[in-house]
Amino acid sequence: MSGETVKGNALQFTNDNKRAYAYSGDVTVTGSESTPQALLNFNTNSEYVEATIQFTYSQESSQRGFNSIQFNNITIVKQFFRTASGTYDETFPMTFEIIIPPFTDVKCLTGFEDSSGKQCVTVIGKVGMAPRVGNLVE
Repeated sequence: MSGETVKGNALQFTNDNKRAYAYSGDVTVTGSESTPQALLNFNTNSEYVEATIQFTYSQESSQRGFNSIQFNNITIVKQFFRTASGTYDETFPMTFEIIIPPFTDVKCLTGFEDSSGKQCVTVIGKVGMAPRVGNLVE
């Protein structure tokens, strides 16, 4: 399960398989609420991940939009934001503490109302293995 990719659209693992991570890098977003754009899209295997998912807005301009996280095409988090040109916005970074179940398709989505913009998303977490059913010793 270990990997060496720094950014990309896959969940990577440390060599000891105890931590997982994914970094989108700086992405130019042209999606809207009706056609959101995926910043990251990855699958968990038999592991679960206690994850911190953080969206950052990497451009100084006025913008309105949203960020969301989906598990198996079901929205579990969606937050709207508004930034002001030339000011720091307390909305960012948007940070979510989430447990990602085994065998889950995860999408980190975003979209803007007015125009395009730039965003990044990072996922960092601890990896756990799902309990085995039927192997209990009493």
